[in-house]
Amino acid sequence: QRRRSVDRLISKCIAAEFSITLLIRNFGIFLLLILRVLEESDKLTRYLNVASCNIILDTYMHEAAYKDSVNKAVGGEPEAPEFWVESAQETLANLLKTDRIVGEAKNVIMFLGDGWGVPTITLARILKGQEVDNVEFGEEGQLHIDTFPHVGMSKTFCVDAQIPDSACTSTAYLRGVKANTGTLGVNSNVHLGNCSAQNIEANRISSILAWAQAAGKSTGIVTTTRVTHASPAGTYAHSASRDWESDVDVPILIRNQCEDIASQLILREPGKNINVILGGGRQKFLPFNETDSESNNGERRDQQNLVEMWRASKSELNATYIETAEQLQMVDASKTDYLLGLFAPDHLAFYHDQAADQDPTLADMTQKAIEILSKNQNGFFLFALRAIWEAVEFDRAIEKGDDMTNDNETLLVVTADHSHAFSFAGYSARGSNITQIGLRLGNDLLPYSAMSYANGPGWKPFTGGRRHNIAEDPIHNITYAQVPLVPLAAMIRLVIAIALCATIIQAYSDDRYMHEAAYKHPQGKAVGGEAEPPEFWVESAQEDLSSRLKSNRIVGEAKNVIMFLGDGWGVPSITAARILKGQAVDKVKFGEEGQLHIDTFPYTGMSKTFCVDAQTADSACSATAYLGGVKANTGTIGVNSNVLRNDCKAQLVEANHVASIVAWAQAEGKSTGVITTSRITDASPTGAYGHIANRDWESDVRLPENAKNCPDIASQLLLMEPGMNINVIMGGGRNRFFPTNYNDTEGIPGEREDGKNLVEMWLASKAETGANAAYVETVDELQNALRAIWEAVEFDRAIEKGDDMTNDDDTLIVVTADHSHSFSFAGYNKRGGNITDIAGYGSDGLPYTALSYANGPGHVAFTDGQRHNINLLF
Repeated sequence: QRRRSVDRLISKCIAAEFSITLLIRNFGIFLLLILRVLEESDKLTRYLNVASCNIILDTYMHEAAYKDSVNKAVGGEPEAPEFWVESAQETLANLLKTDRIVGEAKNVIMFLGDGWGVPTITLARILKGQEVDNVEFGEEGQLHIDTFPHVGMSKTFCVDAQIPDSACTSTAYLRGVKANTGTLGVNSNVHLGNCSAQNIEANRISSILAWAQAAGKSTGIVTTTRVTHASPAGTYAHSASRDWESDVDVPILIRNQCEDIASQLILREPGKNINVILGGGRQKFLPFNETDSESNNGERRDQQNLVEMWRASKSELNATYIETAEQLQMVDASKTDYLLGLFAPDHLAFYHDQAADQDPTLADMTQKAIEILSKNQNGFFLFALRAIWEAVEFDRAIEKGDDMTNDNETLLVVTADHSHAFSFAGYSARGSNITQIGLRLGNDLLPYSAMSYANGPGWKPFTGGRRHNIAEDPIHNITYAQVPLVPLAAMIRLVIAIALCATIIQAYSDDRYMHEAAYKHPQGKAVGGEAEPPEFWVESAQEDLSSRLKSNRIVGEAKNVIMFLGDGWGVPSITAARILKGQAVDKVKFGEEGQLHIDTFPYTGMSKTFCVDAQTADSACSATAYLGGVKANTGTIGVNSNVLRNDCKAQLVEANHVASIVAWAQAEGKSTGVITTSRITDASPTGAYGHIANRDWESDVRLPENAKNCPDIASQLLLMEPGMNINVIMGGGRNRFFPTNYNDTEGIPGEREDGKNLVEMWLASKAETGANAAYVETVDELQNALRAIWEAVEFDRAIEKGDDMTNDDDTLIVVTADHSHSFSFAGYNKRGGNITDIAGYGSDGLPYTALSYANGPGHVAFTDGQRHNINLLF
């Protein structure tokens, strides 16, 4: 299918002061909403009003308990369709009343969700809604982080790798410097396993925890992992390998030369000065010939009992060592200044098993830590980590930390080190159990689950060239491992993590502020590039923060609005586009440090998308939400939830029609336009003008016999309001507008059976009003401006064109997506590598690529129970 570039089309529209909805069909995964608007009341005013027209975005649809109007979803009573607009306006009004907190934070709590990416957060929200909050369905549930007023996205990679691990990312978000894969608290001069480079003081980087101690603040670490694991170790350790957790983990030839992580925590600064240390990993601190309270042997070969050494160093202080949840509850915070709790020999148990193992919850540990740390009048820094599998419990810990602190003096940051190769896709009914099998089958007539992993453990051999039938599996069992696409011993990381924060922190560097300049890699381990001194990272981050702080806030009402819609344009898609643009267009050193135009936008938000009757939104119901402010049923456009899919009779009821932002703009005397590389009768552009009970009813021939009296989408566009009043309409789908006996300029006949030539009818209607109207089909008539732009890079170029041609003072630009696709970008490509290259090999010895789809076309049958060898395709 031909794709067309739209930069000159945008030029024409903007020159005529048109308000444009630009819709691009694109490849991709998860939802990203980038609002080029203001953070506080003026921001909300600008997208609440376009010349006094109410504009309600999907982002503000999730505060209350949404209910289904037709009981198609699982459980629940109907709610009037106007509920959506009313609840959205109420939410906006409350946000407008929120005061901006200005000042320096006394306390900082950083919550780190290991691999806590967008799909994981989505699933956690639904699960919490269903199992904890007991809302009607679950999708309308709310995590505590949903109440945070500010959201941002961070760009994550290692100096030597496209896909980061927990070690190099902890160095970035805790110390402000990019590092090599697998290294902790050291700069990029130190490569994985390089003991001698680790010992060079100049290569060691101080952390925010050390900065807090230097400022006289108390510090703490609480985690459900081992306290020597990569993420918590990032606060205190300097190690050439994240795996060197105890002396036995260090290669024997260098064991006496490089200190292990556990020893650094207990014996070296800043670790030995940390006031509260709570987590797992006892075996890393005890000799191999000694046992703990659970009769587990330690593993240290140096005979050092680090727990006893910690006790001895704190003998004259108010210090306590504990090993059980019961002991934690008995700790008197008023009489305790130092607390070491090692609750398990390895990681703590899963949440459902913690009580049996006498392990505390993260919320319990967070509460006790704050009770102790908050005694310091100078303030405190607390780092809290939760592993990916406990997202709901992690959110409870965040809420506990928020409840126990004062917003006026405490900054809460919630972020992730990376994501995992995990997607949440399918067509489950709203309110369904998230672990259930989807409503549809694959083309092989076998079921699939909504939760999909591109790689990891749990893989099962195929039989007869067919996928394993998961209907035979105990999918609702809490110990069940989803069947991944690629078999690996452990799930690998995904390239993007999200960051959510309560307020702007000044002079604080994390991955979010590391991506403005051209990063370079020392010693050529990555593909191409020259070395840049490690201090570059801090300097560039500080420069970026400084420029952001100087940015002027634009206060006022937007005269023009441009909405760019990337169909399925999610986070991994954006990441892949950024790297590709950096490598192929901008010619930066590697690509990962490249920049899309949307990266320059000052504000970012996340929207929660679902249909009234489905957990996973399609382009139709989501178009109704972001263009009309009302949730709808799957497959319906521009109508409320009283209209079920295929219900022509309900479609004809005018009270069920939902007006769009295009109609509101026209009512205010504004010009309007729709530009798309899809058919202009496709679901997303139709949301600007149509009212239809089935997104597939694009022309009369596509109407079923019992719906022939319902106007098709093409007819609504050219013959009915607001479509007939749109000034610029550009896209594909000509055959929807011409009768079967008419051939277009390419000799392709139309498909309409009603004999109508809608284009001629449109031209005639404009001639009657004396309007200057033109219809074009070919490249020559548009000055050779049409080119294929389905690629996300070209989409970003179109966004840049729209931004360049407009004035920030009077134009609001919104870039968003209707949904995401089941696509992930994960693997261990070297930095600067081709994103389409093979990223590694599974435990079956067969290769896989970094770009992975959980479902879709292109499936190749397996042979002898093995995956297809993609080397044969390359």
